[in-house]
Amino acid sequence: MKKLVTEINKETLTKYLPIFGIDSQVTILDDAQATSNDICLNSKGTPFYIEENIIDLNSILSLCDDIDNAKSPIRKKIIWGEFCDFWVLIINIKKQREFGYSMSDIEYIYKKGVELNLPIKLQQASTDLGFYPDVNYLVITGKSQIGEMLLYQEDENDFLEYVFSLQYLRIKKFSKKKEKAGTHWHPRGYQKAIEDMIAFMNNDEEYFRNVIKLRI
Repeated sequence: MKKLVTEINKETLTKYLPIFGIDSQVTILDDAQATSNDICLNSKGTPFYIEENIIDLNSILSLCDDIDNAKSPIRKKIIWGEFCDFWVLIINIKKQREFGYSMSDIEYIYKKGVELNLPIKLQQASTDLGFYPDVNYLVITGKSQIGEMLLYQEDENDFLEYVFSLQYLRIKKFSKKKEKAGTHWHPRGYQKAIEDMIAFMNNDEEYFRNVIKLRI
């Protein structure tokens, strides 16, 4: 698949491809010229094209997770900021393979939810959703028997950081009566954000008791 690369500079990508064992599966297309509009998209240097034929993309993504969790010796070979740029590129390759074009992380999570027929919405942050008037990022909203959820990223550049905000009814410790409560947490990475969203929309109370530690 041909991909425009705006996530990482060419020199860094060239360094990281052999570290991950995919240097024979990714070709930098030096003869493919980026347009002036492409150049405006990139903060990592001049954009360029690659032809990628990564055989096991999920294994590369799993390896990135292991590096993040200090479970791989590759962690000693990388510079964190450079690695994050490489990781974002691999995630964006996955998005483009699945849906045919580049998109934000929140849009991707939303589309994965729609594929699963979850009754969620993608809305612009607004005062109606409890945000300040000058906030303009996208928010996934949904309702289930558990309550109401908001899922968003405050900073698209921090691709590992999400906010899951929840309004729900919890059982009071002594009276056992239900009361309104609100909380939020920060799923790390798009996969965890998807997992939390699916559990919420499927009314998986056990998940929220055991994993998120909520009294519901």
